[in-house]
Amino acid sequence: MDEAALWTSVFERMTNDTGVGGLFDPDDALITGAFNSLAPSSQAFPYLVFSVASATPDDTFERNVIRYQIRFTAYTDRKMGMQSSSNIMTRVYQLFHRHVLTLTSDWKASAMRLLDGAGRTVDDNAYGVVHDYEVYLTEE
Repeated sequence: MDEAALWTSVFERMTNDTGVGGLFDPDDALITGAFNSLAPSSQAFPYLVFSVASATPDDTFERNVIRYQIRFTAYTDRKMGMQSSSNIMTRVYQLFHRHVLTLTSDWKASAMRLLDGAGRTVDDNAYGVVHDYEVYLTEE
């Protein structure tokens, strides 16, 4: 599986969300950036990081199938409180839950679904709210 096609689809879905209430709404953006796996240390809050939490092949007789667990983490300044993280993750849910990604490869995606939305990390400066989504990719 060409994971670049998966990441491109996820990233484009987020960065094209420029309408009212969108992640990148020009008048009131929910985040300052979206990053695959790691954000720059100088990135201003709030921002979103997405990564592969797991990729598990499923044995089938006819086709290759891989179950991906994609993790989204919204990082916000502690001074902003949890509401900012909640607003970001609500928008991520609206964008990805039951959405079928379009891939530019020989693979097809199932509808994504939210697996877990309870994870939170906290340090001295930031909150990080974690949601994991599941998607199955099938080789055509």
